[in-house]
Amino acid sequence: MIVLMVIAVAGFRWNCDADFSGYIEMYNEVPPIGNLNSEIIKQLWGEPGYIVVSSIFKAINLDFYYLSLFCVFCSILIKVIISIRLSKQAALSICLYFCIHYLTIEFIQIRWAVASSLLILGFYTLYRNLLWTTLLVFLMAVSMHYFSSVFILVALFVKIENDKIFYFMMMVAITVSTQITQNSLNSSLALPGGVYVLERTARYLGEELSKLGLFSYAKLFLYPLIYLLFYVFGGYKNVFNRPKNRFLLKLSLACISLTFICSFMPLLHFRAVVLADFFSAILVINLAESRPRSTLSSIVVVFMVIIFSIWYIIDLNNNLKNGSIKEYQTWVSQII
Repeated sequence: MIVLMVIAVAGFRWNCDADFSGYIEMYNEVPPIGNLNSEIIKQLWGEPGYIVVSSIFKAINLDFYYLSLFCVFCSILIKVIISIRLSKQAALSICLYFCIHYLTIEFIQIRWAVASSLLILGFYTLYRNLLWTTLLVFLMAVSMHYFSSVFILVALFVKIENDKIFYFMMMVAITVSTQITQNSLNSSLALPGGVYVLERTARYLGEELSKLGLFSYAKLFLYPLIYLLFYVFGGYKNVFNRPKNRFLLKLSLACISLTFICSFMPLLHFRAVVLADFFSAILVINLAESRPRSTLSSIVVVFMVIIFSIWYIIDLNNNLKNGSIKEYQTWVSQII
């Protein structure tokens, strides 16, 4: 019931977020699927997968809000299902995720919401060793949002069997990302125009309104710190060795490393951190759930709930102040 309510709030919204009007314009420019071809796709703004899905809705004479509802439904449902598959306390882990990303991702960013869900599904199939399915799902994610392509590298890192090599590569990645951030490439890099991906990248590099706050960095250090506490002081070594948790640990650290690398470009940082938060929250809850009566488990869970809840309140207030979200309206009133 709660999941349906969360889907309904985002799916039935109407022109109450910063990106909504832009998505309507994109939708209006897309022809029906019967008139779509590669040349038209090149001229349109957006990734091929999203354009094709839009054109299908256009072909059956459905307005944009039906496409929006469909995307919200797919995005949230996939995340909920994968949470259930990876955690016995899926309700808690998905609520922690929603505290951080419901407004900015599920409510506003339609394409990345769907693409991130497809990536999450892809990593789950990777855990199940369904390699061809993983490849297919990753390609679908890339077709919905080009930034998804960088997570192919994450998948390759996660498949490294030697733990020493894996952790060494993570440390190298974080070190490199620190140097990139300090050099402030976002103020000096010039990219040629005329190519969709490069134009989007140039826009991200020039974005002045998007900045990384202290919490954005602190949260990335928080997860490894919690893992270390569980490992050293909680006697959870055997829990880390369980195949599912071992996979989640490597995936969490790899996504965190990627997020650090993207810190020189805040908007990409905020995209990468979606998967870092999703899988890290599941792992933290799995570790706590393995010994529910442990004092450490109780402290960690209560701390996470409080901090993430506070973040949601602050995030909601900030989005209202800067106009990213407006007074809630629903498209149901438009068709009644």
